[in-house]
Amino acid sequence: QNQQAGVAAAAGDAHRLFADLQEKFEAGDLDGVADGFKAALDDPVHAPNAPRLFSIYLGFLLQTGRIEEAKAAYLGALRTDPERAEPCSGYIYGYLLETGDRDGALDWARTLLTQDIPETYLVSATEWLATGLLSAGDRAGAFAAATNGLARFPAASFAPVAERFARAALAGKDLTTAEDFLAAIEGREGYAPASACLHLRLLGARGRFGEAAEALPGLRGKAPDADLLRALRDVFSAARAAGDDAGLDAVAAAGALDPAFRGASGIRLASAREWLGVPLRGEGGAALYAQRLDRLLSLDFPPSQLLGLWTRYFYDVLGDLDALRSVAASGREIKKRLSDDSDRETMRVYELDADFLLGEYDACAAILDEGIPDHDAAWHEMMKTKVLAHKAEAAGDWAAAAEGFSRFVDLIPDEDQQDPTSSIVYSRSTLVGNNQRRIAGLWEKAGKPDKASAALVAARKAYRKALESNTAGKETADYIEAQMKALDEE
Repeated sequence: QNQQAGVAAAAGDAHRLFADLQEKFEAGDLDGVADGFKAALDDPVHAPNAPRLFSIYLGFLLQTGRIEEAKAAYLGALRTDPERAEPCSGYIYGYLLETGDRDGALDWARTLLTQDIPETYLVSATEWLATGLLSAGDRAGAFAAATNGLARFPAASFAPVAERFARAALAGKDLTTAEDFLAAIEGREGYAPASACLHLRLLGARGRFGEAAEALPGLRGKAPDADLLRALRDVFSAARAAGDDAGLDAVAAAGALDPAFRGASGIRLASAREWLGVPLRGEGGAALYAQRLDRLLSLDFPPSQLLGLWTRYFYDVLGDLDALRSVAASGREIKKRLSDDSDRETMRVYELDADFLLGEYDACAAILDEGIPDHDAAWHEMMKTKVLAHKAEAAGDWAAAAEGFSRFVDLIPDEDQQDPTSSIVYSRSTLVGNNQRRIAGLWEKAGKPDKASAALVAARKAYRKALESNTAGKETADYIEAQMKALDEE
């Protein structure tokens, strides 16, 4: 109860203080506001809120143009009460940059570096000065500031700054500064991680992707895997930006396949994604992708990662049935290794698509009997009806197929379906037209011309309705018109 009373009293004191300061501010008495803040900061009553109160005071001084007062107040707090100053360590530097006073910001960083203040603030000031000079185009000054930090501060404090400085140089396309800085940190105790990551990034920035691929395995263990992964992603980005698929392929292969990266799941997974994707964008195509996927199954990737890799590009290979057949076989192998029921359920959706395109209708029926997540009984009935109709057609039982597709038409829901490989949207009317056209052909084969004619009439009617109600755009309209034209030619 005493503690609660103390909190309530402090809140009341703060409320009265800010009400008084607000009144003075609205009256234009800025000196009175400043004096009120200073008095409150010296008053033990406000000690529990001193850090927050000081940050508000500093903000007030900056926003009212009292820059020198803000600097003096901040330096005083750093010397006497660093805990009070800590929450607003970047206020003054940030304000000067935001107001376009870059020279003032750099001078402030230089001022901080002359003060007898805690090391953490000196390290921050060094970073501000080095990166600020770098963005100002003063390469020599930036390099001097950064190397002074190397000499002045222990690696535990400055190594993160060194890496950020190097990345800033690379981001600004200042490869010379980055290379010189790499030379300055190489071999220096405590800087092996920063050195390894900068070395890799520089190879990527220089477009030397073959060398990056050769160097990558040897960098494992010199930097934490998470840091090396970030550098590797920068190399991937550089290769993509350069349009160098061969270079990207080489680096990705090193990360995915080299034994050095056993246990480095993040690096291997990111590399495997790139390695699988390269042939789908260029030479090799789906066939090479399928071979590479099979290769990954022979390595010790966790099953959940293999599932992610398998699904990532699944719909990119649907047009190549030979590749799809291989990918489906890989999927069956992955499924055997999965222990999580939700992962196995995820696979059934893809398996259904693959088996359907491959004409494995009994397998499709079995998958539907097992159940597809997030679909109701009506959907399962519709899909199984469609599968069995396709099975009858494949067996040459034309009448049974026509009757099956007719039942399927009755079950199609009144909702749009997006083609996964294009921007075409299939409305119910479009799907009815497609299926009635198919039914007409089946009845013709079954020797039932009257039923075939009736199906053609139904198809034309459905396509006209689909075209009139289309809101999905030109590609969908072009598709419907092409079906109508083909129907007229039959």
